Amino acid sequence: MNAGLIATRYAHTLLLYSREEGVEEQTYAQARSLIAALGKEDRLEACVGSLSPQMKNFIMLVIRNKRTAYLSRILHAYSEAVEKRYRFFSFGDAMLII
Repeated sequence: MNAGLIATRYAHTLLLYSREEGVEEQTYAQARSLIAALGKEDRLEACVGSLSPQMKNFIMLVIRNKRTAYLSRILHAYSEAVEKRYRFFSFGDAMLII
């Protein structure tokens, strides 16, 4: 499956979930921290310990679905969606972010 499509689907899910829970700003800040920490095991471990329940749930979803290889792309796509204030009206709209 296309890595960009996978990342976009998960980013869309995270965006909707964070909006529903009212934690979009917090989730965005945590996504940016995770992006910076990826590849630096000691920083990543510390970062994961301080995540909100919503972000922990999302990370567990990614792990359960064996999509950890896409985590960086997912977080980048999510960050871009927040920064550019993407609004998804249907699943097809989400596929435009790559």
